[in-house]
Amino acid sequence: MKHLLLTIATVLAMTLCGQAKSFDDSRLPQSAIKALENAIFLFDSGLYEAALQDYDKLAHDYPDSYVIQYERLTALYKLGRYDEVEKIAKNVMKFDNADALIYHIYGNALDNQGKRKKAIKIYKQGLKRFPDAGMLYLEIGIINLHEQNYKDAFLQFQAGLDADPDFASNYYRAAQLLFAANGDTGNRVWAMVYGETSVLLSPNRKERVSEMGQDMRKMWQENIQFTTDSVGALKAKVSLVKERGITVDPKCDVAMLALPGVFEGLATLAVDENLGMMNPFTGSLKQLIALRKGIVENYFKITDNLYGNSMYLFPYLKSLIDAGHWEAYNCYLFGTQFPEDMKAWIEANPGKIDEFAAWFQKHPFSLDATHTVSDRQIGRDCRKLNLVEAMMISAGLMSGEKPTPIPAPDDNE
Repeated sequence: MKHLLLTIATVLAMTLCGQAKSFDDSRLPQSAIKALENAIFLFDSGLYEAALQDYDKLAHDYPDSYVIQYERLTALYKLGRYDEVEKIAKNVMKFDNADALIYHIYGNALDNQGKRKKAIKIYKQGLKRFPDAGMLYLEIGIINLHEQNYKDAFLQFQAGLDADPDFASNYYRAAQLLFAANGDTGNRVWAMVYGETSVLLSPNRKERVSEMGQDMRKMWQENIQFTTDSVGALKAKVSLVKERGITVDPKCDVAMLALPGVFEGLATLAVDENLGMMNPFTGSLKQLIALRKGIVENYFKITDNLYGNSMYLFPYLKSLIDAGHWEAYNCYLFGTQFPEDMKAWIEANPGKIDEFAAWFQKHPFSLDATHTVSDRQIGRDCRKLNLVEAMMISAGLMSGEKPTPIPAPDDNE
């Protein structure tokens, strides 16, 4: 449960949007701050009833404090007293300095009582007031999941990750749906992209890291095969999309290379470059490290960062490679599946995991309006290509050779 207030410093530094009934939470007296701190400590220790007693007294003394009222609701919610949460939240959501969290806890309390339609109504009210509240899109999507409306659920998760790019759970839920759907229309690629994004945004969610790592590995295992050509030469076959098409705007000479097709081409190159170790492909830790590194390196070599920061996952992964932490990062991502291999790597590379953790703490993966990972925003920073340039990049994805730049036209010609 998310707290609005964790320390005295938080209260003193808090800047709220407007005032609730002319009450400014930043001016709570020192005695109230200490009492609130104690109640939060009790709550975090699992002593919800004891915490609620403190919250009840504070709410009586400071009825117009949004912070106190919200914290009291968290205790009631944790105790399963959803009808009380509903009654109180109706009033608290009217406070001028309320935020999206009140709509979240109110809607969740309704959902837990089986009032799903009413919960969705509250979440949508919250989105009208706070259109960038990714958590509210998430909850609507989860209700759709429970009702097996998978398409609508995915659309909610996708809208949520666009509205709140740094909120991990919408990527995670979108990835789950895409992994389950599989298919050959780009789902496989976006499943892996969203899955890895969710891991990087919430690195401490170990169960999610393990789940996404397993799903990514399985996806590669199922979609990398080997064939022989007419002269018996071994060739890799990566089956992530049905076609690697080039889309051309009929109104102008602008071509677009869809990410799934580019990604498949990059993966094919990465396998071909390491053919000896890739065949047969079992999805070993060593194979995954080489495959994924090849995808990132060839992306910059062949396409010269075609999508820019509208596909920020690639630049960030390159920074991991450049910093020398690629193997450590992949051990973290896939380690639960290879405990012996991970143990051997750690023993052979003492201190490397700690160095990676220190680097990651200083260089966290963060998304915003200008640095995104989204199917619907992939074209935002994409370089404009003409048909010839797009075909050259496509040829590079098959040959592994960087396309020769096309000279700018001479105005005198």
